[in-house]
Amino acid sequence: MSASQKTLLEIQNLTRRYSSPDGGEPLTVFENANFDIQKGEFVCIIGHSGCGKSTILNVLAGLDTATSGVVIMEGREVCGPSLDRGVVFQNYSLLPWMSALKNVMFGVKARFPNWTRKQVKDHS
Repeated sequence: MSASQKTLLEIQNLTRRYSSPDGGEPLTVFENANFDIQKGEFVCIIGHSGCGKSTILNVLAGLDTATSGVVIMEGREVCGPSLDRGVVFQNYSLLPWMSALKNVMFGVKARFPNWTRKQVKDHS
């Protein structure tokens, strides 16, 4: 890691399992995931439908809890949702008449209603 890079997210031994409705073996979505994301780094999580992409993003955002392991953002453990993090959902959660940027700006504008358009755009 270069001196200009700082760790944004640390994911340590992250596992997510769901209980079986019939009391059988739990469903393991992902297990012992370990990775770091540096500030300024652009990361994509890819895989087939149902492989756990959304689940891991929900855990990273604090919208879901891991069965075990830890998510650390800028030195603090992620324990639930926070205004420090956000998720832009795909498909039905986006306003289809707006571009991706305008959907993001919509959320920023809702959070900071007194900001100018330039402040909202710069933040988005």
